[in-house]
Amino acid sequence: MYNDTKIFGDGVISEGKYNKIKVMGNSTTNGNIECKEMLIMGDAEINGSITAKKVKIMGDSRFHNNINIDLLTTLGDCSLDEDSIIGLTKIKGDLKAKKDLEVREDLNITGEVRVQGRLKGNNIKVLGELRVAKALTFDNINILGGLETDGNCEGNNFYSKGGLKVKGLLSADKIEIIPKSRCIIEEIGGSEIIIRKSRWIDFGYGSLTSKVIEGDNITLQDTECEVVRGHNITILEGCSIGKVEYTGKITIDKDSKVVEEVCLKN
Repeated sequence: MYNDTKIFGDGVISEGKYNKIKVMGNSTTNGNIECKEMLIMGDAEINGSITAKKVKIMGDSRFHNNINIDLLTTLGDCSLDEDSIIGLTKIKGDLKAKKDLEVREDLNITGEVRVQGRLKGNNIKVLGELRVAKALTFDNINILGGLETDGNCEGNNFYSKGGLKVKGLLSADKIEIIPKSRCIIEEIGGSEIIIRKSRWIDFGYGSLTSKVIEGDNITLQDTECEVVRGHNITILEGCSIGKVEYTGKITIDKDSKVVEEVCLKN
């Protein structure tokens, strides 16, 4: 049975194994820490690596080494200096990862997350802001806030009803985007791609701009794109397309502009 430790003022947590750690003042750690639970309500400098079942941050914390946490909840500010692995993650404050971040289970963001390396997640839901400097990989992602990536964005299911700025390739089996304001994605590729207005009354609708959109079945509305390639393509109103290449069926609304159509049927 490991001991509990509490810090109410200024203190140091020594290397070792603990049951519960509670910080309500200012603390630093010397060495690696293993614990079941850690609660930070003040300021904490974690100098060694940490392995924990649950960590809850309500103040400010900085982890200078690798972390492996099953459940992380942040209502304050959290900084990760090294590669980090986390299970279920709930970000209601701010989290900054200076290197790569892997989330093995759900990642729920209602605050702001900035990852300067790569982000790998399972199920990601963004109601706040997510910024990734390099590649973003996922199983399922749901964007209701804002997403910005400087690299590629790749996964199985991509749904967005928020703001998007992807400087690389967005690739997923199914992609559904209801743009808010002006969304910009360098390239889009997938099996099923749908970009259109909400079917419900929505006063915050915008448009999407891309250089290349390529997929099997594509439906576009209020989209500006240089080249669209696919099997069955439906161009609804409000689109401006440079070139469309298709192998199946094509439908173009009279209120959209397509400069060139190329049928590639054998």
